[in-house]
Amino acid sequence: MTAKILILATMFFLMVSCGETKKPLNTTTTPTEVLTEEAKPINSYEKEWETFKKAVLTKDIKGISAFASSDAVDAEALLEALSGENFLDTLKETSFNDLTVTKSEQGESLEFHAEVTGTDDEGNEVGSGVTIYFSKGKHLELDYFIAAG
Repeated sequence: MTAKILILATMFFLMVSCGETKKPLNTTTTPTEVLTEEAKPINSYEKEWETFKKAVLTKDIKGISAFASSDAVDAEALLEALSGENFLDTLKETSFNDLTVTKSEQGESLEFHAEVTGTDDEGNEVGSGVTIYFSKGKHLELDYFIAAG
């Protein structure tokens, strides 16, 4: 009788210990969840900068216009201003982190600068340049550009 009780007690113990247990919910986080709110847009801005560059390099008017913060930005005029190979090479080589950051009362702006200098037939130094101004909002916004030369 003692053996039966011992066997039943052992079986009961095994059933309780091997029975269904609740597992904790999957609490692992992905790398993007670990990023702070401030860091998330930076990744997004970097991707958007690459998308903007691709739109310019492929002469995608609609793609460039998608970045415009207003209707005042003329994507065709921007393409014309960047039409020189030197400007396009500079654009290709410029990473998001290479953009110049300027802080003002209106907020933070990002600037792309490209310039070409040389000499004319008479030996005078000549040059031209393009500066494109962006702002950080919900996405990277093309505010305006200046072309000279």
